[in-house]
Amino acid sequence: MSEQQSQQVQNYLKTTVQQGETPQDQKLVFDPTTGELVVQTKNDRPPSPDAVVADQIAEEGFFSKTFLSICTKTNTLCNQLKEISRL
Repeated sequence: MSEQQSQQVQNYLKTTVQQGETPQDQKLVFDPTTGELVVQTKNDRPPSPDAVVADQIAEEGFFSKTFLSICTKTNTLCNQLKEISRL
C-alpha cells in the first residue's frame, strides 16, 4: 500500500469515527486478498471479487478505539493492520 493510499484510509476513518460523518462520495473496502483497507469512489469496481464494503462497520465504531490508539503508535496503515491482526 502506498503512503497516499494509507493516508486516504486514515482520513476516511478519522472523518467517519471522530467526526461521525461518512464521506458520501467514497466507500471503505476491505480486500481479503491483500489484507488491506482501501478507499474508493462509490462508482469504482471492488479491487477483488471477495472484497467487502466496510462503511457500516466503520460507522458503527468497529475501528474507533483500535484505530485511534494504533494511529498514535505507527506511521502507516500497513503497520496499523499488522498490529490489529496481533490482537
